[in-house]
Amino acid sequence: MSAVDDVLVQAGVEKTYSTRGAAALIGRSPQWVYWGLKPADEGGGDIFRTDKGEPIRPSQVGGAKGRRRYTLPVVKEMAIAAYKRGNLSEGMLQEALERILYEEGLRNRPKAG
Repeated sequence: MSAVDDVLVQAGVEKTYSTRGAAALIGRSPQWVYWGLKPADEGGGDIFRTDKGEPIRPSQVGGAKGRRRYTLPVVKEMAIAAYKRGNLSEGMLQEALERILYEEGLRNRPKAG
């Protein structure tokens, strides 16, 4: 973890990830994430949904067409949803969760000193 990350963690700032970063955590490409977020009636996979059928969406900076920002809880929900829909194998989900849990550990590490 960099010194900047330490300061952010100590200040209580929740780290966000770009689509590329979220895709790397899940173990897929950014294009796959974009496809999974897109509604089926628009040619997308529409795979990121809760058990109740509600969409799992990252926040967006700059309006509806702005940059997407993903928190670790959102990335985790997306990976689990993709697994439940058959878009990730059990092994792929396990690897994704290992990466996510590793990042969570870095973010929740107690302050040194």
